[in-house]
Amino acid sequence: MTDAAYHGKPLHTLPKAVSWTCRIPRNAVLYELPPTPVAKQRGRPRTKGERLGQVAELAATRSWKIHRLRLYDKQRSAWPS
Repeated sequence: MTDAAYHGKPLHTLPKAVSWTCRIPRNAVLYELPPTPVAKQRGRPRTKGERLGQVAELAATRSWKIHRLRLYDKQRSAWPS
């Protein structure tokens, strides 16, 4: 688990068993992981994969549902994780 200070660093080098949660800017653009470099390919290997889109665009395409729950004897609303 990391904190927000690590959101800009290259996280694709972390082991697959590591999960991370952080806040990112609303206008951040998300990308797929870069493809594996082909042997004897000229030029620098790619650092980003295909563009997925901005966070706001991706969130708008997903259907969200608010859950109502009772927490500490009070009625609360929560987003699913």
